[in-house]
Amino acid sequence: AGSGRVRREVRFSVSLPANAVYAEGGAALAGERVLVQGSIDLLWEGEEGFVLVEFKTGGEQSDGPLRASYTRQVHFYVRAVEQIFRRPVLEAYLVFLARGEVVRVVPEGSGGGEPAGENP
Repeated sequence: AGSGRVRREVRFSVSLPANAVYAEGGAALAGERVLVQGSIDLLWEGEEGFVLVEFKTGGEQSDGPLRASYTRQVHFYVRAVEQIFRRPVLEAYLVFLARGEVVRVVPEGSGGGEPAGENP
């Protein structure tokens, strides 16, 4: 097993289907695309794919109302990484620094790889 490559603050712009971004848009958004931009805090590239880590510095709780928003953000980041690099994101994490918590985010809905924890 090699040590892999670490990338920090990976900025990206990627076009995603509008229905993936605005699920409530339904048929009205069919065939439309939107530009999603972001900056991934840490991306580790191993032999079989990526591990994505997003840090949160505030005092919010990992199970609080912002968690769903942060999880959605990570899902967009996973899709972007897989679209740009054409390699799977194997695992994704939210790290709440102020609370010392690490929350595993299953990269569901991504274009490649299997959800974290299901790899042989």
